[in-house]
Amino acid sequence: MFGVGGEIEAAIFIVVPAARFAENGSSLLAGLFVDAARQLTARLRGEGWIAEGRGAASGSTRDLHVADGREFWQRDTAGGVRDIACCLHHALRRGPPRRVSAQAGDGVNRKVRAMRDLNAFRENALFALERLAGDAALEAGPEPALWAVTRMLPSLLGDPAPARSAGELPRQADPTSACAAFMVTPDRKHHLITAPVNFAPEQYHEKVAIALGHPGHVAETRRALLLRDTSHYQSFVKILQTFRAGSALQVPMLWKNEYLGVLICANAVRNAFSEVDLRVMQAFAGFAASLWIAHGGPAWLETLDYDKLPERTKGS
Repeated sequence: MFGVGGEIEAAIFIVVPAARFAENGSSLLAGLFVDAARQLTARLRGEGWIAEGRGAASGSTRDLHVADGREFWQRDTAGGVRDIACCLHHALRRGPPRRVSAQAGDGVNRKVRAMRDLNAFRENALFALERLAGDAALEAGPEPALWAVTRMLPSLLGDPAPARSAGELPRQADPTSACAAFMVTPDRKHHLITAPVNFAPEQYHEKVAIALGHPGHVAETRRALLLRDTSHYQSFVKILQTFRAGSALQVPMLWKNEYLGVLICANAVRNAFSEVDLRVMQAFAGFAASLWIAHGGPAWLETLDYDKLPERTKGS
């Protein structure tokens, strides 16, 4: 309920009274507080906020250990809970944990991969939305306004860590991303690739059959899609021609319950996107829909000569 940082604060709140009860000889009450503290610290230790170990805490932010084990608790309950309080306090100050994973074939040396800082990501997303609102309002038309969105999203969304993990990036592929708005045409038979970023030049204003691939599924259901690893979906159709998407986000753009199109972001790296990226993408899709209407997007679509535009009826 409080988030991990809040749970650490709760654990500190629990263990401090435990030490006092132990000092005053109230072993039953101390035991209840200790059990609650042990459950919380076990979870936090499992998630990497507190390092494994036995013995008293050193108080170092680089070498955090929690005293645990029945023998220790029976021998020095008051001192043990003080050590836990100290460790939790340093863990809270240190911030999110580092994820440690053993290298293949090496039981001693370890490599450290920093976990994604979701708090910083949410803050960046908020700042980006604030800046984008001002920038897009100055654009001269609906497609330039959408370009303000599609040029920003590939750099904002996605976890960069999987790109450095073996197997997440296909062979001979570069860690790259792309974004575009697939806007429904006036006859509602196609998606028009609009404001594309990192698409092949020949795909600019390409007409894509509205039922083709996962964009077609979004058009039918009006539900957002998170494809963490596209290789897990046999129905995946490769529409983007610059690279094969390893991970993708597809979110409908709606206005007064009318389907306008789908905002798409793709990454060559598998597992680059997660649920938090989808939530942020949904916020930007709603904002993009408002921009589209405010800048006269539907009227602009009526001015295009669709007979002269390239068409795609199947993927590659």
